[in-house]
Amino acid sequence: MVKAKAADFNGPTKARSGFFIFSDEMRPKVMAEIKAQHPEDFKVSMVASRLGELWKTVDPAKKATLEEQAKKEKATYDVEFEAWKKTEDYKKFKIADANQKQKKENNNTKKEAKEAGMPSKPMAGYMRFSMTVTPGIIEQMKKEGKKADMKTRSAIVKAKYDALPQAEKDQLEAQYKADKEKYDVDIAEWHKTEAGIKFLASKKKSSEKAANTKKEARRAGKSPRAMKKDSKGPAAKKRKLEDGSVEPQPEESPEENEEEEDEEDADESPAESEESPADSDESPEEGDN
Repeated sequence: MVKAKAADFNGPTKARSGFFIFSDEMRPKVMAEIKAQHPEDFKVSMVASRLGELWKTVDPAKKATLEEQAKKEKATYDVEFEAWKKTEDYKKFKIADANQKQKKENNNTKKEAKEAGMPSKPMAGYMRFSMTVTPGIIEQMKKEGKKADMKTRSAIVKAKYDALPQAEKDQLEAQYKADKEKYDVDIAEWHKTEAGIKFLASKKKSSEKAANTKKEARRAGKSPRAMKKDSKGPAAKKRKLEDGSVEPQPEESPEENEEEEDEEDADESPAESEESPADSDESPEEGDN
């Protein structure tokens, strides 16, 4: 999962330490030297190691100069950061960051839940078909010397699916509906177990934390008068959890993927994956190879 970066939201560049200023100055020279010494087994970690060694030998006066430069950068950064905190870009950044942290926490919680016996969400008919034909498509593309990227594969899978007789499509859909009915019963029972109760509580806690972070971001930089006015506005949107309680409806950032990754969200058109059916618990998402 890609972390939200301040730079993507017009945020200020983080101030460097004296060591990083030194590293930026020395890195091109050090990298060239190490590549010449290790043409076959060069690794970036070698550069970092060498820079660390060189830093220990830097003249104290030079270090003091670098540290003074670092202090100036930090002072400039602090001023720019405080100004950025009052912008809409900062609010969008905090919302995107909260969404990503929430998804990460939910994914970790979901992993633990699966290990504790949580039933696996069934694959929709199209996804089941895709998982079946994708290995053959990849093999054929490689034989032809073509890059087996997701976009191209997805187009081929869709064409093959569209060409299926309606009877076969209906059969895939019927299988999914039967699996979904069984899943709904199994997951409802599992939610009553100790592991299920813990899972729901963890998801709810993660959602509340993210919602609070987004609320604080929206209020950042506002005058006390505006904040008071906001507090009298309409109540936050709610959505039901599996245990019947409700949670704040997370606000989507413009940059966030529209597809939810949580186990308990509504079914969507599945994305293609190279995982085998045996390894896949649900409709997984996949990035380009």
